[in-house]
Amino acid sequence: MSTSQQWRHAGLMVAVAMVVLFIGSADAWGCPSGFKNCDPYKPGCETCIKNDVNNCGDCKKQCKDLPYTTKKCADGKCVYSCKPGWADCDKNMNNGCETDTGKDATNCGACGKCCKQVPYAVTKCSGGKCQEPVCKAGWGNCDKNMWSNGCEKDLGKDTANCGSCYNKCKVTLKGGEATCSGGKCGQQCKKGTKFDKTKNCCVPVKAY
Repeated sequence: MSTSQQWRHAGLMVAVAMVVLFIGSADAWGCPSGFKNCDPYKPGCETCIKNDVNNCGDCKKQCKDLPYTTKKCADGKCVYSCKPGWADCDKNMNNGCETDTGKDATNCGACGKCCKQVPYAVTKCSGGKCQEPVCKAGWGNCDKNMWSNGCEKDLGKDTANCGSCYNKCKVTLKGGEATCSGGKCGQQCKKGTKFDKTKNCCVPVKAY
């Protein structure tokens, strides 16, 4: 083999080696690892499938839009993070970040952080913080001990707290007693007595 033939042979071997190295780092389309020709109208390997949310890991593999999340493609995989004020408390990212931690009293500020509830009151979550309990309609915190026994007085029936705390129903009927119904004071004759119009008072009921 002449010297010129030896040079041609060596050059051919180098070219073959370069092709082998290129194929080893390329996909079936001839693109380098991490790139593909996802747009048939554009020449070359224009798409980086490692960080493209519309071609994440492969052409046309889109990262879904999930509720209250931000999405990105990281190393060919869709990665989601919750938007501020929202959390994935059910550990099921298929429904996104479903929990509003700014308002949810069972997940207030963070998953699993419950606002303490007390009798006949509602404790709400606002801005990710538990608020002071609020009495339900018709109930009052008359002993000022909310966290211990809640709103303990029934303002619709309690004659000492009728309609509001400390509103004591008065009795002007002789022989009568105070009543509270629907938050309004009244009075009636005591058991075993009846109202006598002529005497304008309650008198014992005669037994026959």
